Amino acid sequence: MEWVVIACLLVILIVLIAIHRLSLRDSRGLQNQMVMVLLSEDMYAAQRKRLLDFVSSVDAENATDLYGQTSQAATNLAVKGADAALTADLLWEAKRKMGHRPAGSAGV
Repeated sequence: MEWVVIACLLVILIVLIAIHRLSLRDSRGLQNQMVMVLLSEDMYAAQRKRLLDFVSSVDAENATDLYGQTSQAATNLAVKGADAALTADLLWEAKRKMGHRPAGSAGV
């Protein structure tokens, strides 16, 4: 009987770890996407146009439905399209353009 309880707890633990990993992946994707949009004017313009095109094409019944579909699509796009290496390159390029500043002088 104890083995059944332990096996069930292990299955629950594995499921929770998998959900946590998916959440981390989505969070990293959204963070990379946000940084890329903030640092690249071209990316900002392209993402804004895509968002407006998506919003105009969605068959939503109300504002909540539209928000839900848009939020899900943005997350999926961020996870698929946000490249950590590109984000790092954009951050490094921005740092080089700003020049060297003492640590702690820039507040983010």
